Amino acid sequence: MEDDESITMYNNTLKDMANESFSLGEPMSNEKLARKVLRMLPKKYAHKVTAIEEAQDLTTMSLDELIGNLATFEMSLNEGELSKKKGIALKATSENVDDEELGETINMLAKNFKKTLKRFNKKPFNGSVTSSITDRRNNRWKKPVKQGNYGTSQSDKPKDIMNDNSEDEKNMTDEEVLENYKLLYTTWMELRVVYTKVDAERNKLKTENEKLMKLGVDQDQEIHQLRAQVNAVNKGLKMMNSNTDILEEILGVRKDAGDST
Repeated sequence: MEDDESITMYNNTLKDMANESFSLGEPMSNEKLARKVLRMLPKKYAHKVTAIEEAQDLTTMSLDELIGNLATFEMSLNEGELSKKKGIALKATSENVDDEELGETINMLAKNFKKTLKRFNKKPFNGSVTSSITDRRNNRWKKPVKQGNYGTSQSDKPKDIMNDNSEDEKNMTDEEVLENYKLLYTTWMELRVVYTKVDAERNKLKTENEKLMKLGVDQDQEIHQLRAQVNAVNKGLKMMNSNTDILEEILGVRKDAGDST
């Protein structure tokens, strides 16, 4: 991975390598891909790599989760620089961001994503990445730019996305537009990670609920059995009391007979 290459771009390159390996009949395992990612990262990620290797199990950690984790760290590294540019900047990446703030951020990202698509339809990107990688990326970016691919046509899109400031669009450089696209993709990756965690927590709670329900059923059955045992004991006690009365009556009769003789 080059120093000026983003996690998003490297992830695409890695997928190409994995697909090529699969087509050759030598599929790469998830763990092998994860370790390859960590091994190829620049030195600025050294502390993050160490933290991931110590805290995470690479045999079970998904590649999407790893990429999302690294993309979040990449954003924190570039936060100071990105805040000075004319493009948008994510307001926060913590899990405590409220819905309104997150909605505003995504709307801003969507506006700049539209500009990105328009620019890459008009001409190839002439930024800092190599031409070979750029050509492959442009082919990918062109694929989703079909009418209705996002559920609406150009005329049906919300006004807050369509009514962009034309002067700002003209002044934005290709590098800034590409950076905005990267931020949008990074946000999507983060949301996928959050969704995965929420879904896992939901499944965990569902499993615990099923266990508690089963425990409740088992306890109800146990209570029923105990009640049956108590009833049986009470019945036995009543029979014993009845037999005792009969025995006392018999003994009393014999005593009276003995006294009379």
